[in-house]
Amino acid sequence: MSSFIETVQADTPRLVVMFRRDGDKEQFQWGMVGSMPILTLVGYIVRVQAELAFRSPDVCNQEALVIAWDSELRKFSWFVHPNIPIDSLVGMLDTIKSTILGSHMARQAAAQQLILGPDGRPMKR
Repeated sequence: MSSFIETVQADTPRLVVMFRRDGDKEQFQWGMVGSMPILTLVGYIVRVQAELAFRSPDVCNQEALVIAWDSELRKFSWFVHPNIPIDSLVGMLDTIKSTILGSHMARQAAAQQLILGPDGRPMKR
């Protein structure tokens, strides 16, 4: 996607990290719209964290960071509002990355668990 507005209008799958300053407090909220390859997203979060200090990304019109997935090109792009403090955003991205990985690992572990019936034998799914 070439711009933030096009990304939102096309309803592109994306990770959105909203930022708000409340006095001395910095508040973040995040969520995902649509589906995208989770491990690729985690890798791209690492890339965004590294690039935040060295690159001026495309500007986001809202106080947010948006990481959008282009399923046709199979690649991510990102947009960030310039008023979001970089160090806080990197910390929040680390928290999001840990949450996504934890959830992914829990789903994999749950899928591999056997459910035992009253007789002690595995039940069929």
